Amino acid sequence: MRDPASADKDRYERLECSGIGDGDESATSRLQSKLQQLARFPEQPPGQAVVTSFRTTPAEIRYGSFPT
Repeated sequence: MRDPASADKDRYERLECSGIGDGDESATSRLQSKLQQLARFPEQPPGQAVVTSFRTTPAEIRYGSFPT
């Protein structure tokens, strides 16, 4: 992701997104998986992870960032 208002066009952050519709995995455990994916490449720019579970109403949303 890049901030369109930023003067530095080479500055960006990584983004991991996921959604859960069924199955046994929780939004919290899926968020941890996404953060682990970001952590696999610590030399890369920082990143954000967002997971949405559509099994509940309202939908459950979990958010995290790397590094924390």
